[in-house]
Amino acid sequence: MFSGLSVLFLPQIIPVHFTNGIADDFGNKVEIFLFPILLLIITFLTGKESIKYFLTHSKTFLTDIQYNLMIDSVLGIVLIAESYVIYASFA
Repeated sequence: MFSGLSVLFLPQIIPVHFTNGIADDFGNKVEIFLFPILLLIITFLTGKESIKYFLTHSKTFLTDIQYNLMIDSVLGIVLIAESYVIYASFA
């Protein structure tokens, strides 16, 4: 949602990578949709029962709680990264 709304106010070229607080790579403003698309792909793949079955019945034998915690952690990290990219583009 934030990506769709913020794209209207962004310049055509935005910083997409930072080193020590200095922008060193730039890209098109459409690149802010990378993380939401990644979130959708991860969410779609984790909804597949075959993937859950593989992860909970393989040699690692994750419990359902461990599996859900792992998926929530990955989605949380991607969400935080997306929020930072949007924040950095306005700074």
